[in-house]
Amino acid sequence: MARTHRKQSRHGRPVLGTICGILFGLFLSLTLNSVLYYVFTAAGLVLGLVLGLTGPFGRNRRRAPVVTVPQPPPGRVTS
Repeated sequence: MARTHRKQSRHGRPVLGTICGILFGLFLSLTLNSVLYYVFTAAGLVLGLVLGLTGPFGRNRRRAPVVTVPQPPPGRVTS
């Protein structure tokens, strides 16, 4: 049997998820006034990366339908 090699595309936005996760962990540790800055920041980084890779944050591939409004024939005045 011959194997077919498919190009595996990544879904989601891992960089955006990572940045948001780091910020979430940092602000969570500051809000809770905790000494676990590194733990919350690292947990936010991992959580953001996982959500960024698996989450449905990709681009919508379907195009929106185009709505056209019929125009009146030329020479006709509408009020």
